[in-house]
Amino acid sequence: MYDVISAILWLVLAANPGDSPAPQQQQQNGQNQTIAAETTPAELQENPILSSDYAVARQALDKAIVERDEVTLRLGLKKSSAAFAKEIVQAVKNAYYQSFVPDLTTMLEELRAGDEKGLTAEKREVEKAVVSALMHLTGLRFSVTENLSADEVRKTAEQSREWYAANEAEIQKSLKDEMLDRQQTTPILSNNYKVAKAAFDKAVAEKDKRTLRLGLQKNSLNLKLLIVQAIKQFDDKSFVPDLIKALEDNQSIMSGGSEIKAAQQELNKEIISDLKQLTGLQFPYLTDESTVPCFSDCPPKDIQKVLKDSREWWSLNKKDFENTAVR
Repeated sequence: MYDVISAILWLVLAANPGDSPAPQQQQQNGQNQTIAAETTPAELQENPILSSDYAVARQALDKAIVERDEVTLRLGLKKSSAAFAKEIVQAVKNAYYQSFVPDLTTMLEELRAGDEKGLTAEKREVEKAVVSALMHLTGLRFSVTENLSADEVRKTAEQSREWYAANEAEIQKSLKDEMLDRQQTTPILSNNYKVAKAAFDKAVAEKDKRTLRLGLQKNSLNLKLLIVQAIKQFDDKSFVPDLIKALEDNQSIMSGGSEIKAAQQELNKEIISDLKQLTGLQFPYLTDESTVPCFSDCPPKDIQKVLKDSREWWSLNKKDFENTAVR
């Protein structure tokens, strides 16, 4: 009798699978609210940014940002879950991709489409991120930046579209110049900071030491600082001669006033910090029992001592590390 009843119950449940979804499925449906259209199986296979595996999607996002793959980024904005769409919005904002202003404006409007009862908490976070990105990319200042009413959404969208219409020609020209610049053989040496920064990001991700060494030859103090910070993470002693050269080059007088001088001083500190880590030298003449060199200006005579001590260290140890350098 028990087997008969069990079989009948099984048949009823099988005939009505939609009535009692599994708890795991319910939870997944709640967490992955999409912004717009559903994703087809073919799109999932061809576009890893749409993957339900966060690590796969995030890797695709990082790659798209570095390569400025606007097709992939736009697809992600339209079809990702609300939570991941927010990450794409933030990445576009941080990369300062002004050409995405129309996409973000449309996204802001579509978030409200069909939501008569108001946005969910998750979508409100996306809306807040979109408004923040629009402010950053356009320079506009909106009176309300979160919990917008329908009228405030309309006004924000109108202002953003008007701004883009007035600046579209310049943005497209800049985008074209950037794309041409990307075709250069050594993009990390580009005069276009965004191109050089993208090459730096790619070099770090691929552990491309040769490209990072090339980057230290640039005049951009901001990029040099990023490279020096990345070298510390590599913890590769073959970079010691490159850091010595960078520290020596940084002692030249550059035009630009107090801001440039401060940037040079910051670069001095980072290079010396790297040299301390990689060589084990302490340079005790720089500070009073501090692990952070030069709280104020590093005196030129002390910089010269650092250079001298570091060169001597490299001369004694280079045989052990020269083979690890990829030039």
